[in-house]
Amino acid sequence: MKRILVTGGSGFIGSTFMRLQLAKYDDVRIINLDPLTNAGNLEKLAEIADDKRDSFYQADIVNAAATAVRCRRSISVIFCRSFPPSLPNRPASCPSRAVSEVL
Repeated sequence: MKRILVTGGSGFIGSTFMRLQLAKYDDVRIINLDPLTNAGNLEKLAEIADDKRDSFYQADIVNAAATAVRCRRSISVIFCRSFPPSLPNRPASCPSRAVSEVL
């Protein structure tokens, strides 16, 4: 089974990606890490809320400890949509660096 880590999966792009993956593939498991700030909204995930292949964790990807706990098993794909680079005090590479340090 392919395991996909989606950071920022409760935003527009991340939630669309997750819905499409779950609709297209039966052998996919999605781990959604999102702090629910900025564009994150659980209403965007209502359509897949009961799907057992989707797990949601409210966490900031920059927090490496929280990421490590959620990613104990191997991840096949990372779809990084944590936050736009326009947010103050956060470089654009920060989410990707946080993921790569943990995995």
